[in-house]
Amino acid sequence: ETIIVIPTYNIGDEFRFNDYKFFLKNNENVFLCFVNDGSTDQTFTYLQSLNSAFNNQTHIISYQTNLGKAEATRKGINYCNTHYNFKTIGFLDVDLSTSLQEFMRLNSLITNEKEFIFGSRKSTSKNKIFRKCYRFFIGRIIAFIISKILNLNTYDTQCGCKVFTKNISLIIFNETFISKWLFDVELFSRMKTYYGNELTRQKIRETTLNKWEDRGSSKISFFYIFKLWIDLFNINKKYSTKHYFTNKKQLKNEL
Repeated sequence: ETIIVIPTYNIGDEFRFNDYKFFLKNNENVFLCFVNDGSTDQTFTYLQSLNSAFNNQTHIISYQTNLGKAEATRKGINYCNTHYNFKTIGFLDVDLSTSLQEFMRLNSLITNEKEFIFGSRKSTSKNKIFRKCYRFFIGRIIAFIISKILNLNTYDTQCGCKVFTKNISLIIFNETFISKWLFDVELFSRMKTYYGNELTRQKIRETTLNKWEDRGSSKISFFYIFKLWIDLFNINKKYSTKHYFTNKKQLKNEL
């Protein structure tokens, strides 16, 4: 009923095999699709080991060259849309900064009215959010700017835990993304362009995570910080036009 797409790049010895194993044993209706994004270490070997143990619940898509998180995620979701029957689909970081159990909690919030549920790493007195200080401050600056651009009053567009209905995933993952890392912003932008601002507010739901842990090192180059602003400009420019979904009626008919 549920598919989790997990883009994977050079995770190596940090692959949390036991966490995946425990989850799959206790969630037989969940299918994991790993996208090996041109890894050059032992990542593929670890994925094969898990796949051998749970071949009915896992699948590996593997690329020789690195596509970037955006395209790896998009290809994984589109592959699942083509090959499997399911009700909901989403993506998650392979290091399980957000746990598989948290993903399922967000997944349970999907309804016909709420087609897009995403996690928030907002720290409260009731949850446990462990985040490096420098990442927190840089993230908040970027998140504030993104929130202003989107005009959706969101706190954390960049959290790596998002869940969708199959219908909306067919629409917003259809086309290649502009940015390799800010594709989350494009997902919201595509929702806005398709549904309009007010209806998008009704269709999405941001949910504070109970627990999130900053794991591993960032795969984003330091120099991308400078390109990030160009990406944001191009994203805002592209999706500000009402003519982005020229095939809107066609898409609805296909669904």
